Amino acid sequence: MAVPLAILSLVFLTAQSPAPDDLLQRGRDSYRSGHYADAVKDLSAAADAFLSPAKVHAYVTTGQLPSLDKFETAIIYLALSYSKMGKDADAAEQIRRLNAAEAIAPTFSKLAQPAAPAAIAAAQREADQRVAAARAIAEQEDDLLQRGRDSYRSGHYADAVKDLSAAADAFLSPAKVHAYVTTGQLPSLDKFETAIIYLALSYSKMGKDADAAEQIRRLNAAEAIAPTFSKLALADIADFQAVAKRVAPGTPVPTSVATAVTAPTPAPQPAAPAAIAAAQREADQRVAAARTTAEQEAEQRIATERAAIQKAADEKIAAEREAIRKEADRVIAEARAAAEREMQEKIAAERAAMQKTIEERIASERAALERETQERIAADRLAAQRQFESNPFTVLRRAEALASSGQVDEANTTYLRLLNAPDVSRDAVAAVATGLYRTGDYRNALRALQKIGTFLRGEEDLRFYKAVALYETGSYSEAKKELACALPYIQMTDDVSRYRVKIEQTTP
Repeated sequence: MAVPLAILSLVFLTAQSPAPDDLLQRGRDSYRSGHYADAVKDLSAAADAFLSPAKVHAYVTTGQLPSLDKFETAIIYLALSYSKMGKDADAAEQIRRLNAAEAIAPTFSKLAQPAAPAAIAAAQREADQRVAAARAIAEQEDDLLQRGRDSYRSGHYADAVKDLSAAADAFLSPAKVHAYVTTGQLPSLDKFETAIIYLALSYSKMGKDADAAEQIRRLNAAEAIAPTFSKLALADIADFQAVAKRVAPGTPVPTSVATAVTAPTPAPQPAAPAAIAAAQREADQRVAAARTTAEQEAEQRIATERAAIQKAADEKIAAEREAIRKEADRVIAEARAAAEREMQEKIAAERAAMQKTIEERIASERAALERETQERIAADRLAAQRQFESNPFTVLRRAEALASSGQVDEANTTYLRLLNAPDVSRDAVAAVATGLYRTGDYRNALRALQKIGTFLRGEEDLRFYKAVALYETGSYSEAKKELACALPYIQMTDDVSRYRVKIEQTTP
């Protein structure tokens, strides 16, 4: 059965491995022992080897692909490993690749892995649970936007910045950027631009013109996705335009704006399911730039290749036809009656061979071009996504958002994940310690504070946190020492006074 090249390119990756069976077994062993990152590395290499260019070519030629069962096995364990790592989008991609492989030849039902369907179902259930948890967070997006606007209008600009930043990050989360790259649709763009407008106004009121100018730049980047500014009916548009001219005079700002209204803001619509509480400014720009560059480059290369192939084919056909016509005239002139049938057969054979050669070359070059384009787009997307997910400040903002929404256990888990990560900066550890202290996880807060080591001048608040954590974990003598060192340098708040009485009244 012939399978479209699009399906082959969907399941095919170009890297090869010298020992695919060993890689597959090693990947399965790593999955079972809980080393999921190692499993992903080995299983990806095994899948690439089981569907190498040579094997794809053999399939196109013979219709046989003996390694398809091993390829599907590698894909199944890749999906399971990604699920265990919390990378649901990558796990879903493997299930899509599995379905594409099944279009080549139904193989999944023949795999001698009774536990695989149940394991995949368990992974799917786990993914559904995470999606449900994310949905609960996503429903707060519109509330954050409205609260930020209310804070701006009531003069609480710092609160406005906090809520509007979180709302903007949620409206342009990695999941929504990925959906835009895939579908070309970004329904939350108007809300994102609204959040950006009020962020610029709030920063301006706080005297932070550089931050306000940055929001103007982000607005222009959003307008490049789809013109939306002119459709926004906001009462503060005129103030925004004045701020834009003042803080960013060299930056163009959309001028065709809908008439400002003073009517109450409509009730927020339900937020789209799937969001992550924090986003990095630079990530959305790089994802959009990568997608635009990749698409333009792909279109240019496809057009160039097609034109070159067509031109070469036309020239070759014209030359061959001219040569055949001259030969035919000569042969016919010498022996028309005897040679006419032979000449016509030869012409037909040569034309068929030439046409076949041309078609094979066109198909080969198109497949190579499509494969290269898809790989570059995938690589750019993966690089942008990894950069976004590896930033410790993104992790901290996610944990703060979880704590603010009452999800203390999830916040503590996020803080601990950053604390246990390698090469974490001292500032990040201090932020983790502060977050754990505020959520009441004194044992882990103490661990983070101890990881900081010697406190620097100006970090007396951290020393007070350590005294409280020591007290709450039963180390009263050490708590007294730390408190004594911190008290001369910190403000005597109700919380400080309360713990001062508690700690000083304890006996060793």
